[in-house]
Amino acid sequence: MDGQQTTGSEREVVDEAGQKSTADVGTSYIPDTTDYSRFYDDTPNTAEPRAYTEDEIELDITEDKYVSCVNDIYVYAEDYLGKMIRIEGMYLGEDFEGRDYHYIYRHGPGCCDTDGEMCGFAFNYNGEMPKEGAWIEVVGTLRQYLEGNLAYFTLDAISVTVKDEQGAKDVKE
Repeated sequence: MDGQQTTGSEREVVDEAGQKSTADVGTSYIPDTTDYSRFYDDTPNTAEPRAYTEDEIELDITEDKYVSCVNDIYVYAEDYLGKMIRIEGMYLGEDFEGRDYHYIYRHGPGCCDTDGEMCGFAFNYNGEMPKEGAWIEVVGTLRQYLEGNLAYFTLDAISVTVKDEQGAKDVKE
């Protein structure tokens, strides 16, 4: 999560209209107001399924640092947008309000250790989708798009491969 934790007394705050003032904020969270809109890309994934080389992979999200890598992307988005990423996990597809969504994820830690929180990304793919619950590897370029007034990450996949060997469904790091 971007931003900073503050403790006690008065701090300069900025309201939604951009007006600065001083307030007694006590212990609070001041969100990061960095404008990432230059990274928003609302165009559909036009990448065709294809083979890739190891040299194209800029970030390989491995099992031993899965949660750390995913969190790092969410915190330092600017460093990862437009990069080719490889990630393994379970497949979930859903239809929400007439739109198809596809996810690659593992169960990561939540508020009480590993309690089943989804940790991963949405992805788009112009090839055949796997069966629900399949263990897959996705290779794609990370981008951010707007849906309404909220920004989301997605991988524009060039490869989705069903794997015979599964990794850990529950990850802590």
